[in-house]
Amino acid sequence: MSHYSSTIGATLVTEGLWRKFHQHTTEMIVTKSGRKIFPKLEYKLHGMDPNESYALMLHIERADDMRYKFSAGDWSTNGKGEPPTPSRGVPHHDLTIDTGRGWMSKTVAFDRVKVTNNQQDTDTFHVVLQSMHKYVPVLYVYQMPDTIMWLNQNTPALDPSFLVAAIRFNFTEFIAVTAYQNNEVTQLKISHNPFAKGFREGSERDRKRASTSPLFSEPSPKRISPTAVSDVKVKCEPSFGSAFLFPWTAPVADPNSPRSNENRPPMPWYNYYQHPFYSPLPYYYPYMPNCYPTTTPEC
Repeated sequence: MSHYSSTIGATLVTEGLWRKFHQHTTEMIVTKSGRKIFPKLEYKLHGMDPNESYALMLHIERADDMRYKFSAGDWSTNGKGEPPTPSRGVPHHDLTIDTGRGWMSKTVAFDRVKVTNNQQDTDTFHVVLQSMHKYVPVLYVYQMPDTIMWLNQNTPALDPSFLVAAIRFNFTEFIAVTAYQNNEVTQLKISHNPFAKGFREGSERDRKRASTSPLFSEPSPKRISPTAVSDVKVKCEPSFGSAFLFPWTAPVADPNSPRSNENRPPMPWYNYYQHPFYSPLPYYYPYMPNCYPTTTPEC
């Protein structure tokens, strides 16, 4: 639907998908960091003067002054809404003025627009919304004099008197939420949003990982069963860590032991008399054993 101009209008490329969501009352997640709008807003413009210059701005405006709640599987009004935040237009990401011919020759998509509930957010492409309130996107078309240029890369020099069309579609209305309320909307988002594909695959991977986890799998035959614990004996041999500090306690380990010398780096000064700091002591340093479980017989 277009205002101001009887000739300039647009169609929504994603109209079919928007109507599917509209049947269940579209919900749009708002976060502090901002969340992209889905379904996308992709327009095909018509009725412009091919040789005139135009600028586009997207506004997301309150559809009414009510607050909403989701109860018993449906949305309903829940009293008077909060005072609306000032509507801030978002320029097209090209940040340029184009001719009518240029705009009409392409699909105009507002891919960078994000909705947020952070009142202090000043990002050019972010729109601040209030949770549990209904909104509708409105495309504003400005016909620009040739002498008008952008003030800077983010802010166009737009005057309300240049506004020639405001295009809105009632089926694009949505309620801002911090978490999806209607499961039907959730399933539609998962089915049609390519960014939700990773979440689906991730969930499947998690389920598969859980099913193959040792917690859910049969015990390995190589593991010691609980009934065999009583057969496990504790075997002690001298600690080679203590032998390094106290070389006079260093023994020759059992060659059949799983901790035999074959699996160790060579230890220096096996004969404590050859230790550079050796001197006779008037007392004996106790032997320091190293104990570990073994299923082999005691030697």
